[in-house]
Amino acid sequence: MRTLFGAMALVATFATMTWAIEPAPVPAASDPANRGIAAEVKAVTMRASDINGMKVINGAGKELGSVHDLVLDAANGKIRYAALAYGGFLGVGNKLFAVPWNQFRVQWDAGAKKHYLVLSLEEDVLKKAPGFDSAHWPDFADPQFTATLDKHYTSGTVRK
Repeated sequence: MRTLFGAMALVATFATMTWAIEPAPVPAASDPANRGIAAEVKAVTMRASDINGMKVINGAGKELGSVHDLVLDAANGKIRYAALAYGGFLGVGNKLFAVPWNQFRVQWDAGAKKHYLVLSLEEDVLKKAPGFDSAHWPDFADPQFTATLDKHYTSGTVRK
């Protein structure tokens, strides 16, 4: 029962999350030539359920997959990793990759009227990352595992 209440409190705590992103210059919305373009957002508040399933693209605009789940650090209330469903064909054979949350930035697609995430890494870095299937999650409480994971992504970061 105690575990159930703890889990419910955690879900309630992380039902909405806010993060700040350094904004890119945003063209004037009043200019008709700028309608429908993607714009980086400065701050967004959204529900975790809105992030799950969110499209992820790379800096070149290629779709990489979607967010399958989030890994939260309950001690400090921050998102640590997004489990990215990547690979496979038409959703079959996808592996999950725990990508550090700080590797993503939020974009707004004015034409589609929805957010998506940009992962500014070379795709090869993602291909070489340790993946897992949804039935066998790694132990994110293991500091050695998370240090190895963080080092893998930090060494392959290509910010644009």
